[in-house]
Amino acid sequence: MHLSNDTLLQGGKYKIIRFIAAGGFGCTYEAMHVMLNKRVAIKEFFVKDFCNRDEQSGHISIGTNSKRDLVAKLKRKFLDEARAVSAMSHPGIVHVSDVFEENGTAYFVMDFIKGRSLAEIVKAEGPMSEPRALGYIRQVCAALHYVHSQNRLHLDIKPQNIMVDGADRAILIDFGASKQYDEESGENTSSLLGLTPGYAPPEQSSQDLQHFYPATDIYALGATLYNILTGSTPPDSARRISGDDVQPLPPYVSASTRTAVDAALELNKKKRPQSVAAFAALLDNTPAPAPAPQPIKPRDNGETQPLVAKPMTPWYKRYAALIAIVAVVAVAGIIALLSGGNNVKPSDVEEDTLAEVVELGDTAVATIDVSEYTAQPQAQPVMPEATPEPQPTPAPQPQPQTQLQPTPAPQPQPQPQPAPEPACTPTGSYNGRDYVDLGLSVKWATCNVGASSPTGYGDFYAWGETSAKTEYTESNSNTYGKQMGSICGNPSYDVARLKWGSHWRLPSASEIKELEDNCTWEWTTMNGVNGYKVKSKRNGNWIFLPAAGRRFGSSLIGRGSDGYYWSGSPNESGSYNACYLVFISGAHRRAWNYRYNGRSVRPVAE
Repeated sequence: MHLSNDTLLQGGKYKIIRFIAAGGFGCTYEAMHVMLNKRVAIKEFFVKDFCNRDEQSGHISIGTNSKRDLVAKLKRKFLDEARAVSAMSHPGIVHVSDVFEENGTAYFVMDFIKGRSLAEIVKAEGPMSEPRALGYIRQVCAALHYVHSQNRLHLDIKPQNIMVDGADRAILIDFGASKQYDEESGENTSSLLGLTPGYAPPEQSSQDLQHFYPATDIYALGATLYNILTGSTPPDSARRISGDDVQPLPPYVSASTRTAVDAALELNKKKRPQSVAAFAALLDNTPAPAPAPQPIKPRDNGETQPLVAKPMTPWYKRYAALIAIVAVVAVAGIIALLSGGNNVKPSDVEEDTLAEVVELGDTAVATIDVSEYTAQPQAQPVMPEATPEPQPTPAPQPQPQTQLQPTPAPQPQPQPQPAPEPACTPTGSYNGRDYVDLGLSVKWATCNVGASSPTGYGDFYAWGETSAKTEYTESNSNTYGKQMGSICGNPSYDVARLKWGSHWRLPSASEIKELEDNCTWEWTTMNGVNGYKVKSKRNGNWIFLPAAGRRFGSSLIGRGSDGYYWSGSPNESGSYNACYLVFISGAHRRAWNYRYNGRSVRPVAE
């Protein structure tokens, strides 16, 4: 039972146009935002086994007290998840714009995507060609990487939950089953568990999801790719454990795609790709990204912290230093006995050899057992190569004595090394700070505040603050929760104006959009630093934005892969967020997020 057409919600703000679909925990509608004359999608919390609806009023009631308590708990989680998802911002993820309670239940409002799901496309047209399928899956990879960077699992990836819009863009929808994780206790939300047969791996079917593990979503992503290539769904993971096999992909599918799908559908989660990047590398038949993606250590508020999980070191390597030293002492003792015991001292042991052994020993002892961590590594562990047995040095052969000295062999001459590519060419300066004229309304600085070169990372600042800190939290933020206007050029809040002087300031949200719209963005490496080469379409000049990462709490997150750059524009509809430029996994865009995070600043000049 669902709401009838033309039903009004939120005092007439939304009007139901039609019922779309129902699941075990909710109904989805196409609706109209009346004042904006804009179509939206609305998800209604409705547990069909427990809920009853009055046909006249649309109000929902629950039968017994025990059911009321359970449904109330599930509704709270539904609302919590909707609020959390609304804070995410990525072009490949459906945007949640509103959350509210009415009719004894809860609703959230999303963008209405005019198009078809991958499931509808396959049903209408049959299995996809490999290039088309991979084009959609790579777009989903970018979106899913962002979801995982927020320390969230989607947990219901399947062809039905991937929409393709009129611009042929794949958009991930339906986060009703997603889960957020925190640092202390692992899972901190438990919404409505998605268990679509064929797409849920064993650990999801057994509800073993206490800890953040991206490989759970990788299984569903591999099953989705298998489905759109074949038109069939893989057997349920429980049946596979009992012996049912996944039928091979068609023979025309490339070896790299076969390898990626086979790896993603491993029943043992530790044998799957441990990150979206690792899965994408298998699809492209390229080496896993370096540095390898690290497991996500949960933080509060959806933020994440990389956690280095080191492989367990064998016992004989942990004690390598002790074994080596004992061996050296033993040899020294034998030599001492043979020579009368008076000719060998500790200092007679070759110093370089001992130092090398001690260094190996320190490394071995410092290695930490991976089982101490609750999170699993996101990249397949690389087993250390076996150390080759030392070969005896051949005894020197006697050389015939001669008065003629051999002519020394010519020494190879060092080859000239190419000069490093300049990380941009300045076109002018103010107050000793260089800028590049990109033909836009403002000139962009060549480097970040706190950096001495275009490839320098620079310092991190909370929004509206002018000093770098060692810790970035809500409680020590000066602007979090305050209603504020633009801070561009205000030296009390704009670190660029305060530190670099007149002409310089934070860019506005519209100036960041101008940079996005009028430049090409090329992910590259400059002088060993990853980042974006942002080149003007108007005059060919360019700047480099290094992937400096961000600060959250006392942790540095995403260095080498992600970039976050503040604007001076606050969120006009709230007091907690501000606009910034973000790039993650090949996607760059403006977004809004918490002001207390430490992010980079790239000034502009008027």
